[in-house]
Amino acid sequence: MVTASHNPKMDNGYKVYWTNGAQITQPHDKGITEQIMKNLPVVDVGEHFNYETQLVTYNLEPLRERTMNLYFEDGLKQISINSKEFNAKCKPIVHSSMHGVGHIFFAGLMQELGFKEVIPVKEQMIPDPEFPTVAYPNPEEGEGSLNLSFKTADANGSSIILANDPDADRLAVAEKQKE
Repeated sequence: MVTASHNPKMDNGYKVYWTNGAQITQPHDKGITEQIMKNLPVVDVGEHFNYETQLVTYNLEPLRERTMNLYFEDGLKQISINSKEFNAKCKPIVHSSMHGVGHIFFAGLMQELGFKEVIPVKEQMIPDPEFPTVAYPNPEEGEGSLNLSFKTADANGSSIILANDPDADRLAVAEKQKE
């Protein structure tokens, strides 16, 4: 998986998971790197980097829709919440994907769950490995990374913020308190 992680942009890279579902460790990391380097073709990216052409040329199957459907199906099995009751009691939810890949999955899952008012932090909903609105795109860092989320929440009367890091494997939850 190519990823923009929750670290500064100069640490963007890739993650590889082993059969146990965890990220690789030694000695697997070195073995995988050796195989990549040994089998890495010299490719003219400008000539070969056309998504539609690649699908046809190599008879590839786009996995986005199927992956999203499996994600939603699994998510719905694991989540137990009465969205009607929640929608009736709560104000809109604000979501930030911190310039990462989580927005489309989060928005789709919330729609499947029946949440009506989910407001994205528009400045951060499109993937961008430069992270132009945050120095450190880790929602666990709190206020510094959530400034635009707070601003969006205040502008929309929301008291709840959910924020993913760029590769969407972390989630921060913030609730505005009366005091």
